[in-house]
Amino acid sequence: FSSIVISNELHRQNTGSLDSIDNSRGWSKRAYEMATKYGMLDRVTFHVFGLGLRIYPGLPCVFYKIPENFYSRGPYDLIVADGPGHEVGRDGVLFEVFARL
Repeated sequence: FSSIVISNELHRQNTGSLDSIDNSRGWSKRAYEMATKYGMLDRVTFHVFGLGLRIYPGLPCVFYKIPENFYSRGPYDLIVADGPGHEVGRDGVLFEVFARL
């Protein structure tokens, strides 16, 4: 629950915001419920995007299907990528987010 740890610290410092992305509605719902329970929704927004094939400079991989307009709030100061889970999608993280920093 990295999103909960980060949103808790943002809430404590009363600054910043977090976009939490997951492909699992179940995990996202559990994190949302925990953030609600501890009063941290002022600093985090939960998003669910399915997974799909993405092609990055010659590298096909599975990654979140994030719409391009999602990044309009950027650039971001920090990106923590601990998903998608299991053994798919982690290769696409660098290609997808590096330009957003």
